[in-house]
Amino acid sequence: MSSKIQTIILPGYSEKNKAWAEGIKAELEPEIPITVTYWPHWSGEEGKDGWITQEADKILQQIKDQVNIISKSVGTLVAAQIVDTDSTKVDKLILCGIPIKNISQEDRDSYKTLQKLLPEKVLVIQNENDHTGSYEQVVAFIQAINPSIRVISKPRDDHEYPYQEDFKEFLINLTFSKK
Repeated sequence: MSSKIQTIILPGYSEKNKAWAEGIKAELEPEIPITVTYWPHWSGEEGKDGWITQEADKILQQIKDQVNIISKSVGTLVAAQIVDTDSTKVDKLILCGIPIKNISQEDRDSYKTLQKLLPEKVLVIQNENDHTGSYEQVVAFIQAINPSIRVISKPRDDHEYPYQEDFKEFLINLTFSKK
């Protein structure tokens, strides 16, 4: 059953995302076992070039079997890197707030790795008017990768993703109703 698979949360870049990740964990546990990833730059380490790949590699070394991933913003890039390196380690993947306006073309291209996963194992949630990429922009972006991947819109004008119920429904149920 998917709910007993460990779920890793890959938050956004800013340290304020720590509270988001811990809040998601508090809402989903104990039903869904959660591990929150803390980025090194949150504890004063200087951000280095290649940190996304380094973090993805570090996470992959810790994965014993399969995991589910909930990711937000730059965490979605780390998730894409994990899938690219070893897609067999990922059962279900949730991408929230893909920051397509704030990333390079090379970073955009890294999402093509989503083709390695079955589309029913991937869920993208994008706020309607997220300043890092609107719902319409993200739908077009994801459909160019795989038109069968679900992208759902949420009626918000910010980069906040408090959608614990959607996360829980997708991770636990084999079917996910499009809301």
